[in-house]
Amino acid sequence: MSEVPDSSPRRKLVIRTFLILFVGSALFMSWFGVKQQRLYGPKSDGKPKDPYEDRSLFGR
Repeated sequence: MSEVPDSSPRRKLVIRTFLILFVGSALFMSWFGVKQQRLYGPKSDGKPKDPYEDRSLFGR
């Protein structure tokens, strides 16, 4: 049978630390994005929100 060496405690700690940092940064950036949208409103390119109002979409 093949023997798989056990993971070292240091490796487990490093993996857990990076996972916590990754999830924490994702949560922070989503919170920051929501905060910015509340302050400044959603980004708009000057295009109408309703695609039926955009007549160039249909080639008219």
